[in-house]
Amino acid sequence: MFDRIEWGRVRLALESIGADDFRVLVLDGLNHFFQTADTGSPVEYGTIEETIAPKVLDILSDWIGSRRTGR
Repeated sequence: MFDRIEWGRVRLALESIGADDFRVLVLDGLNHFFQTADTGSPVEYGTIEETIAPKVLDILSDWIGSRRTGR
């Protein structure tokens, strides 16, 4: 899993290409599929019943909703 330093590099890369409408968040306790996980190891995949963590859906919904225009 990326640490906070790597996410800083992601932010710098996005800014370097002129992107300005993004958020970089570190969501502890989730794997790269945005599922609640203890370690993030592929060994856990078969034990996880969650498709996507509810907090991720809330974050995405809020972010998208804040960009709606003309409605």
